[in-house]
Parts: sequence; C-alpha cells; structure tokens
Amino acid sequence: MRRGRLMVGLSALFAVAIALSGCWFLPITLDEAADGSARSVEVGDTIDIRLTGNASTGYQWIRVEPESFEGTPLEAIEEGEYKLEDPEVCGGPGVFTSRYRAVAPGTITLGFAYQRPWEEESIDEFSVIIWVQ
Repeated sequence: MRRGRLMVGLSALFAVAIALSGCWFLPITLDEAADGSARSVEVGDTIDIRLTGNASTGYQWIRVEPESFEGTPLEAIEEGEYKLEDPEVCGGPGVFTSRYRAVAPGTITLGFAYQRPWEEESIDEFSVIIWVQ
C-alpha cells in the first residue's frame, strides 16, 4: 500500500517536472505593445518579434538596428517571415515575424522600420532593448 502511494506521488512529481520544463523552450514573444521597452532574457532564450502589417501594400518590417549581429549578444535565426492572418483573404493583413537567439551576455537594441524597401521613409517604427543575462 505504502509503495503504491509512493509510486503515484513520484509519477505525479515527474509529470509536473516535465510539464514545467517545456516552458523553458517557448520563445519570448514581443509585439507592438513592447515598443520602447527593455526586456531581460537568458542566454539560450529565443525571442520572437511579431509585428502586424500588410505585405500586399509593399510595406514590410525591416530590421534597421543593429546593422550586423557580429559581436552582439544575439544571433538572427530568421527574419521577416510573413503570414496572413486569414489565408482566405487576398491582400489582407498579416504578421511579420523575426526570430533571434540570445547567445552571450550583453545589451542590444533591436530596431525595425515599416517601409517599402525602395523608399527611404518609414511610416512606423519599433524598437526594444534586449538585455541578455
């Protein structure tokens, strides 16, 4: 009887540990609400920047800062992936996603401009300071 309870307790503890460990693998997602903020992350964390826009207008979110990730605490995994909110709506709005990995301690500003690549002026901007511990 006692051994049975111990096994049930250990099984429950193991299940909780597995469930909680999955949380560490989820990306940190930042959107327009994070504009102008500073965020603290850990080395190894993945950061998703998700900004709404409409690629059918020619506009896209383009990273303008930093120019290069050489010597910075982040590395780019993928930048500028675009997905329509509703694939059934031709020309509808969607989300631009850029994904980064924290690789070393330090501080970096990620800055984006919402613009057409052939134009110099942006119609919107987004920036966030990332502090990697």
